[in-house]
Amino acid sequence: MSTAAIVVLVLFAIPALGLGLYLLLQDALIRIDTGDLGLVIRRGRPTERTLLPGTHFVNPFGRMVIQSYPSRELVYRTTRDAGSEDDSNRATDPAVGVVLGDRIHATVCFTVRFTLDPTQLHEVHRRFGPDGVYSIVRDVSEQVVADGLGRDDVAFDHLFGTRRAELQSSLQSAMTEALAQHGFIVSSFGLREVDLGEVGAAIQAKAKSVALTEQEQVAAVARRARAEHDIEVAALLEGMSDQALRYHQIETWRSLVDRWDGRIGFPGPLASRPAADTSAGEGSMS
Repeated sequence: MSTAAIVVLVLFAIPALGLGLYLLLQDALIRIDTGDLGLVIRRGRPTERTLLPGTHFVNPFGRMVIQSYPSRELVYRTTRDAGSEDDSNRATDPAVGVVLGDRIHATVCFTVRFTLDPTQLHEVHRRFGPDGVYSIVRDVSEQVVADGLGRDDVAFDHLFGTRRAELQSSLQSAMTEALAQHGFIVSSFGLREVDLGEVGAAIQAKAKSVALTEQEQVAAVARRARAEHDIEVAALLEGMSDQALRYHQIETWRSLVDRWDGRIGFPGPLASRPAADTSAGEGSMS
């Protein structure tokens, strides 16, 4: 082979080799955006390799797919305003009906905040897939809440005061353990609203009655103190002469006049007195 042929071959081979390397790197370098996880799937089977946000080098040979999952915190909640379980919003479901340990029916609203465990992402994909995450969280959380509130030692009064905080802490521990078995990390659990139905209405009525009774007792104490003060004042006035009483009356009116802003009329004789006519004085001065 002549030197010219070798040069021509090299000139064509180098760009072709560079293009091949470029295409190879395009398939081998995978970028995962912030807020996502990438599960490497080869030949239709999930591998145990999970790609965190950033750029990664993967084996470009063989049939490979990167399945995206969220790495950010997810929220599942139950609420009164939600529609049926067939609603398009999979992160929100209707309130859950439970039976407490004292046989009282209740409707519970709660919130679960969780993330996917990157080390268990292949199991999550194999068992549930991207569309089944909220379904398993819903089933497990509802079961944990029903079991936790249905214990024999749980009664309706555990839903109030410091007992409520203890009950919520117990439910969060059980929720964390239950969802961890399915590849989820619970960051928080909140027991929001619990509707006890007729029992709740009776509790509210009793609380209102107690509050009104306490309010009436406070008002009675105030009225008694005012009456005792009036009696003391009346006793002091009995020993005073008419001139002293008249003097105190004048002092009282003077105090009212000093504080008067002109917007509210005075009761008694002062209210019927005409205002002073200052126009004549102004004319004489002119």
